[in-house]
Amino acid sequence: MPAFDRYAATYLTRRYVVALGLVACLALASQLVIQHALARQQPDGLVVNLAGRQRMLSQRLCKAVLLTERDPAAAAERDATLDAWLLAHERLIRGHEPGMGDENPPDVAAMLTAVDPLVQAMAEAVRRGDTAGLLAREREFLERMDAIVARYGSHAADRVSRLARLEWIIFFVTVTVLALEAWLVFAPAVRRLREALRERERLAEHELELQVAKAGEKAAADIGCDLHDGLGQQLTGLALQAKALARRLESHPEAESAQHLSAGADLAIRQARGLARRLAPVELAKGGLPDALRQLCTDTAIAFSLACSAQVEEGLTLADPDAEQHVFRIAQEAVTNAVRHAKAKRIWVTLARDGSLVRLVVRDDGHGMAADAPEGFGLRSLRLRARRIGAQLSIDGTPGHGTDVVVSWTHGAG
Repeated sequence: MPAFDRYAATYLTRRYVVALGLVACLALASQLVIQHALARQQPDGLVVNLAGRQRMLSQRLCKAVLLTERDPAAAAERDATLDAWLLAHERLIRGHEPGMGDENPPDVAAMLTAVDPLVQAMAEAVRRGDTAGLLAREREFLERMDAIVARYGSHAADRVSRLARLEWIIFFVTVTVLALEAWLVFAPAVRRLREALRERERLAEHELELQVAKAGEKAAADIGCDLHDGLGQQLTGLALQAKALARRLESHPEAESAQHLSAGADLAIRQARGLARRLAPVELAKGGLPDALRQLCTDTAIAFSLACSAQVEEGLTLADPDAEQHVFRIAQEAVTNAVRHAKAKRIWVTLARDGSLVRLVVRDDGHGMAADAPEGFGLRSLRLRARRIGAQLSIDGTPGHGTDVVVSWTHGAG
């Protein structure tokens, strides 16, 4: 996987993990809060039922007392009803029986405490058989129990209202978090993905350009070798024959023609060798990359009538021939740009070690390059070649002060 693909995948994965983690934590927290609130409301029904049962038991107790006056056998039912009524009252006062939730609210507890003397007086009236006293207190008891049940209902309604508000708050927080994630997480992730795709397309385009250039260089190298080994040898043979003919015709009227033929053959040899060097510079140079760079400067100086010098460290070669070709082509492209576009009069080419680095510098005194100058195929080719050999490329140009093209890589890389 290319480096930018790995970076994009890691970037997106981290963003999505953070986003999903926040949503999951928020959902879990909201669920815990709601469940806790529901658990606190669960005993409300039991308490209200118990309070309503007290009202029912008080009415049944009065009926049992009246029945006992006519039928003494109903005393057992009266006593059982009284015990159940008093037990329910005690449970209501305590308020924290199992299944009844937390203790009673202060106002409810105060109301239950206030009704306790009335309950005890009614119980005592039952034990004494004071039916009139029991009936006289029943209405007040029922009214107070209705008030207690209403107060319980009010507290339950308040809790339901608070739970509804809590749910709305959680909803708005969730929506806000999702909006923030869309803004801070997903939108940057989409931009990063688009950048990665564009970078991939650029690299694919550059890779295709490089493959085309490499195929052209191979074809040019083959032609250069054919020129050097084939045509060059043929021309050398013809030149030797022409020189021999010129010597034999020294006193002959055609001697001058023979000399012109010999000179023409020498010129053809030099032109063929020059073409061969330009087509396959590194392979045909005895000293490899250093000699190829020197020859480049020599040919440039002669062809364009300018000063082009090379300062190259002796014996400096690269282990990979393809890397040498890329470095030479970078230098060749930089020199060509300096001549054609910058109108330079002086060009300096330097190749030397700097610690663990090897640095190629092509400097000119031309027009320089503006920082916002469009990047054409030549500059893209320089960057792509540098990337192919793991080198760092920097182009420092100032209008009116020339341009420095610097390529540096670790010695032994490539």
